[in-house]
Amino acid sequence: MPSPPNSAPSPPERTPKGVRRACDCCRKRKVRCDGLDPCGPCRKTALRCAYLQAPKKKGPKGLRSARVLHALREIDESLSSPTGSFDGIHEWNWGSGDSSPTMIAEGDEIVSPDVALFSLGGAAAYPPVDAMLTTSTPLASPQYPQFASFGLSGITSNPTTPEKASFGLGGFPGVRLPTESFIPYVRLFFEHMYPIMPVLDREYYIESGILSSHSALPAEQYLLLCALSAMTIVQLEAAPQVPLVNGNPGNSEAAAEVFAKECLRERRNVEYVENPTELTVMTSFFLFCYYGNLEKSEKAWYYLQEALSFAQVIELDNEAKVAALETVQSQWRRRLFWLLFVTEKAYAIQRRRRTRLQPSIRLPLVYPPEEAHLVSGFVSLVTLFSTVTDDFLNVWLGTRRASICSSDWLTETQRKIDATAGVTARGDISETQQLDIDISRQWLHVLAWQMGVSNGLVWRPQDPEMSLEYPINLAKEVVSITTGARREVLDSHGIGMEQKLTDVASCLADVLKCTAGDFSSTFLQGRQYLSNILQQLSRIRGKESRYLRPLISRTDGLLGYSMTTELTAPAYVSPPDDRIQDLEEDDKDATPAIFIRA
Repeated sequence: MPSPPNSAPSPPERTPKGVRRACDCCRKRKVRCDGLDPCGPCRKTALRCAYLQAPKKKGPKGLRSARVLHALREIDESLSSPTGSFDGIHEWNWGSGDSSPTMIAEGDEIVSPDVALFSLGGAAAYPPVDAMLTTSTPLASPQYPQFASFGLSGITSNPTTPEKASFGLGGFPGVRLPTESFIPYVRLFFEHMYPIMPVLDREYYIESGILSSHSALPAEQYLLLCALSAMTIVQLEAAPQVPLVNGNPGNSEAAAEVFAKECLRERRNVEYVENPTELTVMTSFFLFCYYGNLEKSEKAWYYLQEALSFAQVIELDNEAKVAALETVQSQWRRRLFWLLFVTEKAYAIQRRRRTRLQPSIRLPLVYPPEEAHLVSGFVSLVTLFSTVTDDFLNVWLGTRRASICSSDWLTETQRKIDATAGVTARGDISETQQLDIDISRQWLHVLAWQMGVSNGLVWRPQDPEMSLEYPINLAKEVVSITTGARREVLDSHGIGMEQKLTDVASCLADVLKCTAGDFSSTFLQGRQYLSNILQQLSRIRGKESRYLRPLISRTDGLLGYSMTTELTAPAYVSPPDDRIQDLEEDDKDATPAIFIRA
């Protein structure tokens, strides 16, 4: 019988060897499959017919919806057409360059229609984020391969079996983002953020090629990479240039949201509460960083507390347990504990919260030798934040001011903060770490000085740390540090750097208001330092800081010219943040006063 007009001849039909069963598309669509290759229903609907998924037990019949059919076609079309590649924005370098992806094929057939295959030869190419919203990678293997539980050399874990199926980005059970989509953000993390968070093994995630393989990742690894990618995008303000994301122009927050939502969706199907590991701790920590950079403080605090709880469950704070581990794993656990320790101290101060972790284990060793500078700088930062004792926090929170905050205690606190400057020579650590340490030190000095203000310990000529000129000297150091730093190094610290610069500028602005009639060189220089910090905030991370406009309102008339005419930035939308509300509420008071946060 001749073929119908305008139609291609039907391919020869052959019965697959082995047991007759439905193909993957017919199983998902819940239609009867004739077992041929290709089968009749797939030929009729122009879908790619494959028998890759293992047979499952029969279950309840689903709806034969047009949405499922449409999504299947989109997946099939995306695998048959070229996709765009990532391009960095601002100043973030991707590595060796970009190349157009090519499909891996054998003859005329694509090797695996279930896996998004991209050319990863000399230069990496990745799918755009808008493609992630419509296409993703089904789990093709009935069991995950065995990987290291912490992503470290020499550390193994029991093989992980796949979690129960869930309906994900493509609307099908077990659908995940392509593994290759994590590669650009993992590279950015190690290039710009690893000195701040040295808790992952570069060799495992970058050099082993695990992310460029087509094997399905264990659930914990997948969750970790989703959270890490979301955090990296918002902290560095680096996102792929995509034309449309959910119908809107592509931007970093939209790209990061893809990964964050996928992490939370997939996490619902993993028993991470019952069986936490180091990866569980880090996933919660990266989610904290993600929400913190978005100024969603309540969610950020929740995930930080979750990370701390998991850390205590696996006894990261138990020296005997940590010391009993194999040397490499012991050192990675120490790094993770002290990263949580420093982060909790800093965030608790900014949000006026209590802390939980105590310095209960030894510091990490300078190990391995090639990371000597990295570990040395990390230990210096830990030493600096160890000066934030329970007494410091109690005075800052206002619970025990009178009994603790004396002139002797405050002077000793300021000198302890300064003493940490000699722990590591400036040339022995990375620029990223040195900037973090130096700015954090001046910030802690400002906080201690403000506690002195609240207890009437200012204007003491015999104590320079409690004089009215002290915040001006601190601002001078901050300006010197930030103007000498490379822009991408300054930006790599995310919202935390903006907050510290804002606190320093707020304190300086209030001092200058109180001394508005003083035209001595010290206070005239203070105005210039304030202007310099505001200029830094006007372009930090490639855009205007959300804290800038409230600060400009606070300094109105103080600098002798209108800052709004000097600074150009995108339209400002005030976020719902208690720190900004504090600044705006203080502006309602017409009488200049020292800005007291303690």
